[in-house]
Amino acid sequence: MNLGQISFSNNEHYGPLPLTIGNFSSVQKLLLDGNQFTGSIPSDIGKLQQLSKMDFNHNKLSGPITPEISQCKLLMFVDLSRNQLSGEIPNEITAIRILNYLNVSRNNLIGSLPPSISTMQSLTSVDFSYNNFSGLVPD
Repeated sequence: MNLGQISFSNNEHYGPLPLTIGNFSSVQKLLLDGNQFTGSIPSDIGKLQQLSKMDFNHNKLSGPITPEISQCKLLMFVDLSRNQLSGEIPNEITAIRILNYLNVSRNNLIGSLPPSISTMQSLTSVDFSYNNFSGLVPD
């Protein structure tokens, strides 16, 4: 299948994201916002090498942000807000060099922000609000 965009935005979908999500290798936009998806973000997400926009906001996703997201080198937009994600932001996320929008607000994230986030020159908008972050804010 050669899909460029998958959108299930603002429906009543529920349950875990399929572990085989990485099979949609040509998808550029994955829009799953406004549903009731549960469970963790599958590590197979890293197989989406053409992905430029990932919008998973306003679901019930839990667990850590999978570091495999960093394998999606063309990502420019990531919205994981309004979920139940926990743990720390993986350092690997700073390897996405063209990322310009990152929203992880309204989760249960902890720890300090990755120090190298300040070196992400393409990042123009970030939202870390309503979490449990601590420590120094990177320069």
